[in-house]
Amino acid sequence: LKVFLAPDGQQVKQQMTSAFGERVITPPQPSSRSTRQGIIDALTDMWTLAATSHIYGSVGSTFSEMASCLGQNELTYIQAASKQP
Repeated sequence: LKVFLAPDGQQVKQQMTSAFGERVITPPQPSSRSTRQGIIDALTDMWTLAATSHIYGSVGSTFSEMASCLGQNELTYIQAASKQP
């Protein structure tokens, strides 16, 4: 099973690829929404996500919602576990 991962930050990419290795497919470049190229990369990620069979998105993620609408596929919202003190 392969998973396409399109997170906002490098830390999540590193954690997931560390935990799941080659099962995680993720763009190699850092996520950036403040440059023209970053916006183009984000659109590429959105269309790639739209082509998957199922989307698991963060609660409140309009990115995941839009990808689901584009691909007409199922979207399940997930919420990160809170850290215990």
